[in-house]
This record gives sequence, structure tokens and C-alpha cells, in this order.
Amino acid sequence: DTEIRWSLYKFTLGFGNQIPWIGPAQLNPIIHSNNAGSYPKFDIGFRKVSLFMPHFKWHLGDIEVRAWWGMLSESEFFDNNDENNKNLISALSVSYSLPYIFKGLSIGFNRTMLSKWNEITPYSLFRIYVPNMNGDSDAADQRFSLTFNYLIEKAGLDIYLEWARNDFSPNMDYIIRYPYHTAGWTFGTEKSFLFKNQW
Repeated sequence: DTEIRWSLYKFTLGFGNQIPWIGPAQLNPIIHSNNAGSYPKFDIGFRKVSLFMPHFKWHLGDIEVRAWWGMLSESEFFDNNDENNKNLISALSVSYSLPYIFKGLSIGFNRTMLSKWNEITPYSLFRIYVPNMNGDSDAADQRFSLTFNYLIEKAGLDIYLEWARNDFSPNMDYIIRYPYHTAGWTFGTEKSFLFKNQW
């Protein structure tokens, strides 16, 4: 995998085919991983940035944002229709780390969407960032996840949870009535141990 990246302070811009790993899961993240082959993509974002309250200089936590657009190619064994060989994938990943007594706790929001490459418009490129977009159309298959990660450094303990949903729609009435529709979750923990040198 190769990538060309340009950075200015915390802002980054890149082009390449390195595959992002989204979510805290150590195995099989729900939204996006490096399980499949790579694809060409363009991405923008902000590396980890500390937030402070003006005047008081209170630390409000850290935030990291990344968005990208890529071209997916169909397998040669799928069908013989050359008109549907390419798809656009657009994605957004936001992570926020809490400060002070909640240090080590991070929450995140991730969203990806697939749409037809031959129907790209300015709207299709950026509609993933429209909060009220319905997800019940096969022409724009979307999914999202909420992540929670709690790292207790002194104990060497990491606890994480990710809840995801396909056919994403922010209609709360629908989510309340059908909480398990196209939903999935993963939960895990990781513990590290220190051993003496002779071990």
C-alpha cells in the first residue's frame, strides 16, 4: 500500500490506497477494515487536536476527524455488466477523547456510504454529511456506528464497544420501534501484563 500525504499543522490531505481501520475492535471491526483489497482514495482530516476554553484555558478534550472518498472495483467473477463495475465509497470518522477524570474514555461516530460511480454529482459526493438522509435506498447503501473505548493505562486494561446499523436513518421514532433492525455490535477487552526480566 502506498500513500502521498501533505500536512499543515494538524490538517492533513492525502491520496493513495492505504486502508483505514475504523473503530476500536481488535478483530473484525464492523464498519471498515483491511479485510478486503485496497482501493484508490482521497482523504482530508485533522489529526488529534486539543480543545481549550478561551480565556479560562480549560482543556475540553481532544478531537480527531477524517473523511475520504474512494473508488471500489467489482470482482471479475460477479457479473458481465460493465456498467456497474465501479462504486463510490464516501466515509466520515470522528473521535472525541474526554479530559480530566474521564481521561482514557473516547467516543466516536463513523459513517460510510456506497453509491454508483457513474451517477456521481456534487450532491452524491457530500450527502453523507447530511444528517437527515434516509438510508432505505439501495442506490445509496449507508451504515454508521457509535464507538466507546476506555483505556485504563495504570491497569493495562482496554475496554471497547461498537454498535452499528446498516440502512442508516436518524429517524429516532424508527430506531426506537425497530432497535435491532440491521443492527450489530461488538464488545471486547484487552489486558496487558508486566513480567520481570527473567521471564
